[in-house]
Amino acid sequence: MNSFATIVPFQRYSVVNFYSIKSEDKDLSEADDFFQRMSENNGIEDQLERLVYWMEQLGDGAIDVEDLRHEGICQALPPDRRVTNEFIELRLYCHIISDKVIILFNGDIKTAMKAKDCPNVGPHHRRATAWASKLDKEKIEIDHNIIKNLDEILLTY
Repeated sequence: MNSFATIVPFQRYSVVNFYSIKSEDKDLSEADDFFQRMSENNGIEDQLERLVYWMEQLGDGAIDVEDLRHEGICQALPPDRRVTNEFIELRLYCHIISDKVIILFNGDIKTAMKAKDCPNVGPHHRRATAWASKLDKEKIEIDHNIIKNLDEILLTY
């Protein structure tokens, strides 16, 4: 039996709007789940604050989508250390629809060099890759930084 998910608004900024994926069988979107879990994780408050800072920088146009980490067909926040000049273990996977529209998935604390080798981020990276592949097959209509046909997109998984 198939399950369904929709794209939902997550956070609006002056340049980039962030959306997330919400499965019909879950209470929270992928991004909401990430931020809730990470905010409850003692000891990473500073890293979460820094990740949000870089998300805001991207949202306000201070950095470009090209600055995001490349993780196969996905990308990840925060940007690479060459951009941030800081070591942040958190990864929030995402998919670039346009330079002004980004879909946020989920993530965790990365503890291995490669996402596939990390028990924390590995499952989130695999799901993000699957979501990105599905999104690439959708006809997503963009007007500046808004998905125009949001109500018409239903992802099957």
